[in-house]
Amino acid sequence: RCGCERIRINVSGHFFETRASILDKHPDTLLGNPRKRQLYYDHTRDEIFLDRHRPSFEAIFSYYQYGGKLKRPHHVHDDIFLSELMFYELESDVVEEYKRGEGYTSDDIEVPKNKILKYLWMLFEYPETSRAAFVVALVSVIMTLVSIILFCVETLPAFSDTHCVADEAPNFLDPFFIIETTCTLWFTAEVVIRFISSPNKFRFIKDFKNIVDVTAIIPYYITFVNVISTMSCSSAKSSASLAFLRVIRLIRVFKLTKHSVGLQVLVLTFKASIEGLGLFLVALIVC
Repeated sequence: RCGCERIRINVSGHFFETRASILDKHPDTLLGNPRKRQLYYDHTRDEIFLDRHRPSFEAIFSYYQYGGKLKRPHHVHDDIFLSELMFYELESDVVEEYKRGEGYTSDDIEVPKNKILKYLWMLFEYPETSRAAFVVALVSVIMTLVSIILFCVETLPAFSDTHCVADEAPNFLDPFFIIETTCTLWFTAEVVIRFISSPNKFRFIKDFKNIVDVTAIIPYYITFVNVISTMSCSSAKSSASLAFLRVIRLIRVFKLTKHSVGLQVLVLTFKASIEGLGLFLVALIVC
């Protein structure tokens, strides 16, 4: 009762021993709660027996003794270690801190209450929820790749005169214009539907991926309005500001991060290494 008694813990044949007062510092955990750990008590051997992963428990036992952050042993897989943390019911804030350190994301999924809006939101936002959502994501990726390739191909000298017809009038039957218009209409419909069906409009506007979506389609409409108002494609192509807007269209490559786990890991890697990369950039600028 005073916390001075010694408790022997047997984890798959590997013995650990500590005082009850050390475990009692974590009353919400499996071993820190006397009632919970009593379920695993072996009266014949006078010990707590746990048929669990031994290498993982060494790090967990160190946390019980010294506190601080959890550190996964390098030879233990993260899935196994995380399942052990769940079994021992360690504090949620400690587990969340460990998951952030390992690169896990913990975004809360919020869906609309309306059934139709919920269906549209899941259809365009979560490709893994249904086959139709996967097809929509696949079409979005194909449109993004086609748009990026089209932007690069149309800069070749062989295609420099296809945008205009006689008297510098815009050529609306140009294959580049038709394909780009089709891609832009798809991106526009996608953004509009996702905005209308989003459960939180303010969070939707702040999301970096949605900013990329809107930024990628604005240059097309600005260029299109300029061409329609002047009915001269050469003036639109010679405008420095509109040329800069055309380059912004390449930002569509960031749309692929929404559908690629590898690119998401790359973004998290840059975010975690921003301090070192910033120092490298300063050194590069000085040179």
